[in-house]
Amino acid sequence: MSDLYAQMKNRRVGRIQDFKINLIMDQMSTEEAASLLAALQDRDIPHVAISEVLAKNGHNVSTNAVANWRRVHRNQTDE
Repeated sequence: MSDLYAQMKNRRVGRIQDFKINLIMDQMSTEEAASLLAALQDRDIPHVAISEVLAKNGHNVSTNAVANWRRVHRNQTDE
């Protein structure tokens, strides 16, 4: 059995993880990305609805990933 602690401790430092939502928007056309951003900013659209529609369009993303993006960007979307 490998030493998981040692592997985590020695993991490359300085690597910045981007949100999966951002990676998906980077792959989309301008119109699709704008539509996704509008949905993310609309609090009446549940996380699961965004996740399911993205999956149906070839972009697998978890409900938690949508929720995390919204939580971090909440202040930016309320302006």
